[in-house]
Amino acid sequence: MNRKSKGNRAELEYKKIKESQGYTCYKSPNVRFYDTDIFNLFDLICINKKEVLLVQVKSNQIRDRKKISEFKNHPKCVKKIIAVRYDRKGWKEHLIE
Repeated sequence: MNRKSKGNRAELEYKKIKESQGYTCYKSPNVRFYDTDIFNLFDLICINKKEVLLVQVKSNQIRDRKKISEFKNHPKCVKKIIAVRYDRKGWKEHLIE
């Protein structure tokens, strides 16, 4: 399995988890030969009545923590998360401030 399909599978899996928790999620469309991240950093935006989550989905490692922490957001309802799927261990969410 190539990297792109592994990443897409992880994004869809995490999106289903968040939707089951009551969030409405938006995933950027997949376009051939073009990086379609939201703000060039995030894979998903998850929204419920209380908060907005900007989510970067990763598999087995954490990267881009510095880039995400430099992304400025002022409202307290907006949270930046790196969601990492560790093989056989499940998901772990890292809140970036």
